[in-house]
Amino acid sequence: MAWIAAERGMNAAESADSPAVRASLIRSVAFALLATSRFEPAMRLVESAAGY
Repeated sequence: MAWIAAERGMNAAESADSPAVRASLIRSVAFALLATSRFEPAMRLVESAAGY
């Protein structure tokens, strides 16, 4: 459920062109990945978002 909400939020944030909302949703996606034991994808997401 969290994954679906985060994905929909990312789509909305990109449409709104809001960097603050996008960064917050990246955090949500990373937590959703961690909650499902997908550590490598979560780490890659956080590393790529750090440059953002």
